[in-house]
Amino acid sequence: MAGSCKYCKQQVATGNFDWLVTRVDVLAREARGPMLTATTEEEGTDEPTRVDRQAHARMVELSQRDPEFTQPAFLARVNTIFQEFQVAWTNRDLTKMRALLTDNLFETQQYWVQTYTRAGLWNVIERSEITKIDLARVTTDKFYDAITVRVFAQSLDYTIDGNRRVVSGSNRKLRRYTEYWTLIRGTQRKGAPRSDLGCPNCGAPLQVNMAGSCTHCKAKITTGDFDWVLSRIEQDETYEG
Repeated sequence: MAGSCKYCKQQVATGNFDWLVTRVDVLAREARGPMLTATTEEEGTDEPTRVDRQAHARMVELSQRDPEFTQPAFLARVNTIFQEFQVAWTNRDLTKMRALLTDNLFETQQYWVQTYTRAGLWNVIERSEITKIDLARVTTDKFYDAITVRVFAQSLDYTIDGNRRVVSGSNRKLRRYTEYWTLIRGTQRKGAPRSDLGCPNCGAPLQVNMAGSCTHCKAKITTGDFDWVLSRIEQDETYEG
């Protein structure tokens, strides 16, 4: 029966047990070009970084709890993830990124790679580099430490079709942009962030299966229980701090 739990058979789509969505109202519409072939100008790149007023104090607290943790080592890991991400995205194969992203973020990025592929398009990133990283936010809960940084970067970013014709972006002009990246690590984990591509649990060359587990030691390393992994990417115009 529709709306019934398949285990207890109770009708749960009534609102008697939890909140339900009963109506969605459209408040505004924004005209946009084709999703994959429109050249969209960056918004907010030159705006000041939105920094939580407790960010730096909490970073100090994190360093005190884990003396091996240092901000330079953390930023080196951010740069490693960034560089690997650009290569994997351009190659349309995120396999090597599996160990560096949480499950949800990996699935989201994989969706976009597949969407471009199905459309017969190829989004190419070249000459990518980070020019600056700002600390934006540090939070801790029972399970995870989370650090949000604003990544300033530039690259060639363009999309080509099956005939290798550029249909959006530019293969000549560097695009400047910024994004807010949030990385997480389990609160029980201690040690310096790794900037190499070794398994953070056993140290073997970093190879994981699609479930996010190391093929050598079988540890699931995409949860943040062993080292910092990227969990969220937010654009300037959507990041609220």
